[in-house]
Amino acid sequence: MREHGLLRNVYTTLPGDVLAADASTSATSITVEAGDDFDDDGGEFLITRASDGVSEVLAFSAKSDEAQDGTVVITCDALGYDYDAGDAVAVYPTDREWWAQVLLPDDEETAEALIPLALRGRIPLGERAPGSEEAVAIELIGLDWWICDMMGVDPVDDGSFTERATVQVADSHVASVFDDCFYRSGDVGYSGGVDGAFLHAVSGAGISPLSGVNSTRPGMLALKTGTDTAGAAALLSADVTCWPFAYSDFVGSHVFEVAFRLPNLSATGEKYKVHSGWGDQLDGGSAAAGSFMGWYYCHTDNGANWLAVADEFSAITFDTGVAADTDWHRFRIEIEDPRVRWYIDDVLMVDEAPGIPDFGGLLPASIVKHTGTTDRRLYLDYYRYTFRLDADLAR
Repeated sequence: MREHGLLRNVYTTLPGDVLAADASTSATSITVEAGDDFDDDGGEFLITRASDGVSEVLAFSAKSDEAQDGTVVITCDALGYDYDAGDAVAVYPTDREWWAQVLLPDDEETAEALIPLALRGRIPLGERAPGSEEAVAIELIGLDWWICDMMGVDPVDDGSFTERATVQVADSHVASVFDDCFYRSGDVGYSGGVDGAFLHAVSGAGISPLSGVNSTRPGMLALKTGTDTAGAAALLSADVTCWPFAYSDFVGSHVFEVAFRLPNLSATGEKYKVHSGWGDQLDGGSAAAGSFMGWYYCHTDNGANWLAVADEFSAITFDTGVAADTDWHRFRIEIEDPRVRWYIDDVLMVDEAPGIPDFGGLLPASIVKHTGTTDRRLYLDYYRYTFRLDADLAR
């Protein structure tokens, strides 16, 4: 069955629901307002406390039948925190669904239609102004409407949705792209090579493929602190001779981009730090001038906002004003000496000329525990570093 209509609005949702009642620390079940999105055979969910952003990923083994009020009880591992009614419970791994509101002929109300992955980069999010609605075709598949075609529209691809591994880099670049290359069994352990990068884990930490990966993000890596208070895990190249990573003169133009997610935020009693960029040490470090430049996060620093760091040793930093959360984000740094620009999800956060120190290597991602004995993780999708020795931006 196929219909035609006008696209009124496009939005995204996370499969899951919200708590129907408060849930206490150590509880082994939660009650959600509706349980349709949760698998009958169990799985994992991400629960997030709205009041302060505290979150955790827990396994669940079963769910009850729907009660008269529509609520469902989910049996799960013990909660690590207290949660309030209304807090979000998302199916994990999280993967947003794209929905469109489509006005059908002779209908006063809109139909809700899912947008397939192949069309997401061609249909912008947001409401349409009157007269600017796109004509679309929708098809009923099972119980859901799906957009299957756009009518009379020239194809336009939003490059932010392009899979990085498919992008061809111009011959004038020296490029290093790490994507979908993290297929391994078990933890890497203390050290091991991945296409020239150096994997590093200390004090019971580990680095391994991320289990339960969905088809939209293959090849992800989990950096795990383990339960040791000083646990740490990182990808870094400072300890090996691997040009162009051991690069100490930022002439020309440089672009470093990474996509990662923090499933649990740093919190009182479970504190950790994240570094991503260029650095000489596992923890970014401040033992020597020029020891780190890039992105930094810890809940006790800078109001829990992401910090743009030009030189950690000299304390040259800039507040992005963006609070860390538990969603996937792309972090990018563009260098055209003397200017450095920091972006989050392609939005310019900082544009400064702070002076650029020398660095010993690339530090794509690190997570270092400082307090607490609960395993904390950083999920890495890809990183990409390109540069060229002329004045044009290395894209």
